[in-house]
Amino acid sequence: MKAFSLIPKLLCIQLVLMTPVAASEFAAKTSEEEPQSLLLSFEDDGEDDLEDEEEEEVAEEEELPVTESEQEQPATLEYAQEESSAPEYIQAESSSEDELEEFPAYECESEETPAPCEPMEKSCPPNWYFSVKPGYYYLTDGLMRKFFDNGGFTIRGEAGYKLWGPLTLWFDGGYFQKEGHALDGFEKTNLLLATLSLGLKGIWSWNDYLSFYAGAGPRLFLMMLDNDSPHVRSNDNEIGIGGAFDAGFWVFPIPRWKNFFFDLFADYSWKTMQVDPDEISSDDFDVDISGLSFGIGLGIRF
Repeated sequence: MKAFSLIPKLLCIQLVLMTPVAASEFAAKTSEEEPQSLLLSFEDDGEDDLEDEEEEEVAEEEELPVTESEQEQPATLEYAQEESSAPEYIQAESSSEDELEEFPAYECESEETPAPCEPMEKSCPPNWYFSVKPGYYYLTDGLMRKFFDNGGFTIRGEAGYKLWGPLTLWFDGGYFQKEGHALDGFEKTNLLLATLSLGLKGIWSWNDYLSFYAGAGPRLFLMMLDNDSPHVRSNDNEIGIGGAFDAGFWVFPIPRWKNFFFDLFADYSWKTMQVDPDEISSDDFDVDISGLSFGIGLGIRF
C-alpha cells in the first residue's frame, strides 16, 4: 500500500524536474522559428510593395492622357470664357498655329474699316467702258442720197470715263465709205469719211438690265471725195469741225455678266463741207455730209 501511495509523488517530482527542460526546449524551438517567420514576412512585404509599385506605374501610364486632358479642359474653358468678350482678331492671335494658318491676319478686318466693294456692285460701278458700234449711215441730204444710194455700212469705236454721278466724258472714232455714181451718168464717185469726237454724256441706270444715255460734243470730219467725171475736180480732200449727238440704251441681258451690254444707239453727225471753187466747171458747191447712224453694238464696263 505504501508503494502505491509513493507513485503519485514520484510522478509529481518528475514533472517538476522536467519543466525547466521543456521550457528551454520550447524557447529554443520558438527562437529558431521566429527569425524564419520574420524573414518570410519581410520577403512577403517586399514582394507586395514591388507588385503595388508596378501596378501604380501601369495605372499612371494608362491614366496619363486622361489626366492631362482633364487638367487642360478646365483651363481652356476658363480661357475661352475670359476671351469670349474680346474682339475676333484678338482671339485669332491667341489661337493655335493651325488656326492662324487657316485664318491669316491680313484677312481679318475690324468693323471700323469696311471691305472694298467689288466693281460688280452698284455702290462701286466701273468707271470705264468701251464699245464697238456697227450700223448703217443714212445721209440726210437729198442730193447726197442720189449720189450714194441713201448711205451704207459704218462702224464706230467708243470709249468713256465716268467723271461724277451720271456725267461721263466720251470720245469715239468712226469710219464710212461708199461708192456712188454721177447724176445722169455712169461716172463713178467714191466718198470716204472719217470722224473723231469728244464730248460729254449722261448715263442713267433704270434697273439692273437697262440704262439710258444721251450726249453731245464737237466732231472732227475728214472727207476724201474721188470723182471719175471729166467735168468736175477729180479729188476733194477737206477737214472740218462739226457737231455730234449721241443717244441710246444699254441692255444687260446676262445677270452673271453685269459688265457686258448691248448698245442700241442712234448717232447724228452734222457737217457741211466748204469745197473750193472748181477750176474746170467754175461751179461753187458745198457738200453736206451730215447723216444719221443707228445700229446695235457690244460693250463692256471695267
